[in-house]
Amino acid sequence: MIILENLNLSKLGMELYKAAIEKSKNEIKNYGRIRTCFYYPSSNNENKIEYIELREVINNWIKEYNISFPFNDRQSDYFFMVNTKAFDVFTIQIHRLSPNNYLITTQNDMGKIIFIIRDKEKYELNNLKIEFDDLELNTGEILKIDFHLSKNQLK
Repeated sequence: MIILENLNLSKLGMELYKAAIEKSKNEIKNYGRIRTCFYYPSSNNENKIEYIELREVINNWIKEYNISFPFNDRQSDYFFMVNTKAFDVFTIQIHRLSPNNYLITTQNDMGKIIFIIRDKEKYELNNLKIEFDDLELNTGEILKIDFHLSKNQLK
C-alpha cells in the first residue's frame, strides 16, 4: 500500500495524473463511479492535458461505420464485446498518438478504480497500474505491468 502523493512520475506524468484525479473525483461525486477515459498531452500544447472518454470513441465508431447498436441492456454480451474491443483498439491508438505519456482511467467489474500510466521518462519498459483502495483516490497498490494491456486483464 502506498500513499499516492509519493508517486514517482515525470512532470508530464504528474500533470496527467492530476488531471485524471480531478476528473475522477468529480465523477465519483456526481455519479458514484468513473467513466473509462484516455488522457494525453495536447499535440498543440504539451502543457495542456486532453482526454477522450471510451463512450465517445464507441459513439464515433457507431456513426462512422454504421455499427448496429442494440444496447438496451448494458449488461448484454454484445455490449461487453463492443466495449472490450473498443478499449483494446483505442489503447493501441492512444499509444500511437502519444507513445511516451498517457494515462487511462477505468473501473473494473468489482468497482475498483484503476489508472494505467505510461511515463516513458521514468518507466521506459513498463506501465504503472494503480488499483485504488478507496473512492477518495488517496491510497492504492502500484504495480509495474506489461507495456500493452487488454481490458480483460484489468479484472
